[in-house]
Amino acid sequence: MIGLFLAAVIIFGVLALQYGKNSGDPSLPPRLFPAFENGEDAEEPMEFVAPETLVELWKSPRTIEVFPHGTIQYALTIKNVGTRLLQNIVAEERFDDAILSVVQGGSGSVSENRIAWNIETISPGEDVTLQYEFRLEKIVPSPRIQTTSYLFGDDLMDMTSSSRMASSNITVLSLPESGVELGLVLRWISTLLE
Repeated sequence: MIGLFLAAVIIFGVLALQYGKNSGDPSLPPRLFPAFENGEDAEEPMEFVAPETLVELWKSPRTIEVFPHGTIQYALTIKNVGTRLLQNIVAEERFDDAILSVVQGGSGSVSENRIAWNIETISPGEDVTLQYEFRLEKIVPSPRIQTTSYLFGDDLMDMTSSSRMASSNITVLSLPESGVELGLVLRWISTLLE
């Protein structure tokens, strides 16, 4: 421990002597910010400018709960809140294809675990709504499933990635294990209600 302290003292002393040779005042520690050398004032600090928000993205599931083998409908709305025309925007919906399948992809192209839409232009003040639907194919180990939407495009590269994405969580409901087929249970309930 004492050796470490002595090493720190020696290193500090060497740095102070080295600085003293260059600055003319050996009693001062070396400067960490060379911009202040010779009494010069530093330039004005740079102001942080947040990237301009060009689009707003909303993801709206039509339901917040689903049973296994049920469907979930979504609307993804993209609004140009900027002042210029946005071109060649790609909207992408990513999902876990082990548990979800696409029932209806709207005008998007469907691949393994994503739906992609190419939007040629969005004028200032205009919004575009994309609709699509998933089916929950199996019982999932987690009580929630998440899907995420992303926006890409040269016009959007200055925006933060968090402002170009939206996620939603859907709660998966499950019936207690009864050993009876779900259709029989529902028929029995409907006969009681008649």
